[in-house]
Amino acid sequence: MKNIIVAFMIFIVLSACIGTKNDDEIQMVNLEEYDDPILNYNYSGGNGTILGIGYFGDTRWIYRRHIQRAENYGELKVFNKPNGREIFTVASTLNIVELALEENLLDNTVICWVKIEDESRTGWVRGETWDPYSNGLGSVNEIINSGDRTWTAIRLNEPGVVFARNRSTLHDKPGFTGSNVVFRFITNARENTNQFYDEMGVTILAITRETETTENTTIPSDYRTGAWFNIRTNDGVEGWIFRGNLIQGDIGGPMFRSPEIRVSFMFIGL
Repeated sequence: MKNIIVAFMIFIVLSACIGTKNDDEIQMVNLEEYDDPILNYNYSGGNGTILGIGYFGDTRWIYRRHIQRAENYGELKVFNKPNGREIFTVASTLNIVELALEENLLDNTVICWVKIEDESRTGWVRGETWDPYSNGLGSVNEIINSGDRTWTAIRLNEPGVVFARNRSTLHDKPGFTGSNVVFRFITNARENTNQFYDEMGVTILAITRETETTENTTIPSDYRTGAWFNIRTNDGVEGWIFRGNLIQGDIGGPMFRSPEIRVSFMFIGL
């Protein structure tokens, strides 16, 4: 009789374990059936591509592909999973392989976590309280054919104080060939000066992938030093300008903030 009771109790325990989900388990959704504007942005399989979306209570988790090496000026705790247990620390450059956004659905706050590989170890490091990919930042805006080139325009949204070199030109497409000039920046109607056009005040809308310029041997070497910016002036003039013809002025910091730059900021000075 005693053996029967013990066997019955074991059966009950096993049944409960099988029929009950792990309270710590994030319930992943089927992305093909998931309807959310976040899936409307195209990252072409590169950084920002959504790997999975899941829910745990009032929290949504968004996992993205994100490959980057980021400078680290402190000693950071590394966890076995986001909000998990500490497994080691790292005080060197971070080799980031994935990103997870912890989104509180009640108050709309977020925490960014990055997954790192450190020699033979992997783990998660807590970043800052912002989303590097907010509003589709870094996604592919459009593919542009200009002359004999194909350009990939990456979405940005950076209001800022940026100036253009005097006599520099704004084009309807990226590239000096195959495009039309739509505006010429002239300082006080004087062409023979090296001053900058200081009435510009622009919003940076997009940028071409730098590798499409720097690795293209058909472009003269003097022009193979950077990307093209899609900008809009305060006067409403919009077009493409070569990066080398822009300057920031005295504000310092990067001219624009891609998702990779935003992630790098998370670990400077921590």
